[in-house]
Amino acid sequence: MQARHDIRFNSQMDRVKCKPWGLEGGLAGLGNGVAIHRFGKTEEQRFHNGKALNQVLHAGDAYVLRSGGGGGFGSPLDRDLDALARDVRRGYVSREAAERDYGAVFLAGTTRLDVAATQKRRAEMRAQGLPHDVPIADTGVPPPAPAHVHSHDHTHEKLTEEERVALAMTGRCCS
Repeated sequence: MQARHDIRFNSQMDRVKCKPWGLEGGLAGLGNGVAIHRFGKTEEQRFHNGKALNQVLHAGDAYVLRSGGGGGFGSPLDRDLDALARDVRRGYVSREAAERDYGAVFLAGTTRLDVAATQKRRAEMRAQGLPHDVPIADTGVPPPAPAHVHSHDHTHEKLTEEERVALAMTGRCCS
């Protein structure tokens, strides 16, 4: 969305680092993303945690919200070759992703698949345990601190699940 005059922009997007997972051997989908593209600049300013708070955009600047996709179902190596070729032609799957994740081998200079070479490549990939899913990114959240002696109340640890949710919604955990 491009600004026509100065505006303030806030985004508090979730599921940026914890991407939608795949099922039955499917690979994870892409996470969500937020960025600001400053007018006249080539690089985007990305917010890797999805939180862009109180950003000022000037005329010509733009904010970019990217909605990630769902995880895959089933191994990409089992994808029907005609369907894969169609997805590459339509731009749903890049040529690079088709080669890396689906084991596709293209006829030189074309978007047509070499079926025999693709089947051979897929067998090699299976033998190597490929494709590998990209691990969930480091969240940047440190591990919990060890227990310590303190004087505040821990009544919240004795609450029911419903009471915990209600308390969490108030934004307070310790009195």
